[in-house]
Amino acid sequence: MTKKQRQHPNKINKNQPLYEIIQEAGFILQFRKHNSAMKGKKKGNVDSDIIFDVMHKLYKKENFNKILLISGDGDYKMLVDFLIKENKFKKILFPNTKYASSLYKDISRQYFDNLSKKN
Repeated sequence: MTKKQRQHPNKINKNQPLYEIIQEAGFILQFRKHNSAMKGKKKGNVDSDIIFDVMHKLYKKENFNKILLISGDGDYKMLVDFLIKENKFKKILFPNTKYASSLYKDISRQYFDNLSKKN
């Protein structure tokens, strides 16, 4: 057990079963490291890191099917539009449409869904 696991044992393992199910379904999960001193503060580089990773995959002509993004942040709108044109975009999942950026109001319904809706 690492020092980090001893300090936060539930935080590290709590979502592991979900991560495994998602990966078994064929998705590739990418996690971002954050400085513990930033806890509760805005992490501004995550948006640019995700955008860079996607564009890097396209530039290197890496073989991938389509991007599924979970966010309501309008910072991804240009990326979403580009990926739709390139036929490399599956869907953006909004954790809560109430707080999703209004920039997404013009994308087709097939490209978004709401994670907070009741079944």
